Amino acid sequence: PDAVTCDAAPADSPVPDAEMADAALPDAATCDAAPADSPVTDAEMADAARPDSSTPDAANADRAIADAGQRDAWLPPGLTWIPIPGGVYEMGCSPGDTSCESDEIPRHTVAISAFEMTATEITQAQYQAVVGSNPSSNTGCPTCPVETIRWQQARNFCAAIGGRLPSEAEWEYAARAGTTTRYYCGDNAACLGGIAWYYDNSDTGGGHATQPVAGKTANDFGLYDMLGNVWEWNEDCWHIDYNGAPATGVVWTGGANEHCEYRMVRGGSYHPDDDDLRVSYRGIFDPSNPDETIGARCAR
Repeated sequence: PDAVTCDAAPADSPVPDAEMADAALPDAATCDAAPADSPVTDAEMADAARPDSSTPDAANADRAIADAGQRDAWLPPGLTWIPIPGGVYEMGCSPGDTSCESDEIPRHTVAISAFEMTATEITQAQYQAVVGSNPSSNTGCPTCPVETIRWQQARNFCAAIGGRLPSEAEWEYAARAGTTTRYYCGDNAACLGGIAWYYDNSDTGGGHATQPVAGKTANDFGLYDMLGNVWEWNEDCWHIDYNGAPATGVVWTGGANEHCEYRMVRGGSYHPDDDDLRVSYRGIFDPSNPDETIGARCAR
């Protein structure tokens, strides 16, 4: 199912008992919920080459590297950090786009400090290597994006590799990569085939599904699949519009229009049509409800 738009609140789906193994995590739907990440002890860091892949997800889901200086001591296979230069851009509805939702306006200026982002969405192999399990629905594809993960699980993974989830402002800035068009390849949806996996091309013989990362052309910052393949969790709660949005790339918290029962997902996935792949499109989803169309990308 697609992440819902601002016009329709998503129906809450009960979390199966088997997925409650990490129930000790704080309620991700609370605005001021503290991160559940627990520092790795000195004893555990002795074999910091990698977590024990035989350990269940429940035991490893909130493992984190306490010392930021050790964040590159070990990285899962194929994970690459891409430097994103700082800059100023216009966030929100692209000029001339008549299909924008009410939460994509007003268009506003945001100054972003330099940061880094993973070149691809986190893959199933990378998640398996760090957490010790693979919750994905589309199994048998280790280079496909990991999916069916909750917001908190995405945060925990990013913390474990020395990162975090991007703010929504950082995500859109990184996706646009200096462009102002509906998609970072242009205004016409015909260009999507070269940069994104979505409904029109994601059925490669076995039904619509995720595809291996980096199979399409990267944007000008060197980031792959910023549109399509899987929705990507962001840190921010949902606000009904951009009135009062910060003028920097910080995570937007507080305000009368904040709804932390939903968290932001951006970029569209393999399932929706081209409208959901617009760079300014804002998906919202219940953070405690994993979905086969939602994965993650990390920032730092």
